[in-house]
Amino acid sequence: MPPGFSAGICPNCNEHLLLKQGLAFLVCPLCAKNITAREAQADLERVYTDPAKLNDNIAKIIKLEKKYGPQLPYQILLVVKSKFPHNEEVAFLALKMSDFNRLLLKEYLSNFARFKKAVSFANEVLEHGMTPRNYELLPLFEQYIDNKTKGANHTRWIERLREMNASVEANPPRDTAHLLIYSFYIGSVVINIALAVLFAVLSLSFYIYIVIALVALCAEMVVLYSHARKYANRLTIPDGERALMVIFMCSIVVLAGGVFLGTFLFR
Repeated sequence: MPPGFSAGICPNCNEHLLLKQGLAFLVCPLCAKNITAREAQADLERVYTDPAKLNDNIAKIIKLEKKYGPQLPYQILLVVKSKFPHNEEVAFLALKMSDFNRLLLKEYLSNFARFKKAVSFANEVLEHGMTPRNYELLPLFEQYIDNKTKGANHTRWIERLREMNASVEANPPRDTAHLLIYSFYIGSVVINIALAVLFAVLSLSFYIYIVIALVALCAEMVVLYSHARKYANRLTIPDGERALMVIFMCSIVVLAGGVFLGTFLFR
């Protein structure tokens, strides 16, 4: 689901609107009146966060999907979900309209898998979510199957879970995202510290040091940004990665210190 949008309702004609984030003012495409994004968002919250009308609003959101596609209803569901975090149907609809986004899937399972309550959409969650790509969530899927399915359906999903678990154990997926980020942090730390030492040894202009340091940092930020865009839906960040991230940030401070120390102290 593309980021950068939110939902609103025109205060003049009550038309549902998809709002681009950061846009303060807009013209309603139906009534052509000038409105503010804040007004549109406030009207949507007023309409959709009334507990007495929750079931009616869910039905309205499903109709909106047929009319507009999933993006606008998805943004409305995010608002409803924030107001009713314990409503499993709302959480499922948001998950479904996100095309079973991995992060929302993990959130949904973490919040609801432990509650023993059969739901009509359990098969849909398992069919779309229980894939080798989401192998990290297998314990949550097992809990979900135990608490949300019954009888022959339960047996079928348990058997499929065992087959998937055996397949993953036999051919464990490569953790490319973590391997790349580990390599990036280690390489960047080495480069930053090496540059700081080099600045102390050489006798160059302060401005040359600044340019070299900025080029190195910009290159590192580009690599980090590219990795984040490609692997933004990672389900976990290990403690080792967090430690390397802290060391990397410290190396930036060392690099900046090397610029000044190499210019003013070691001359």
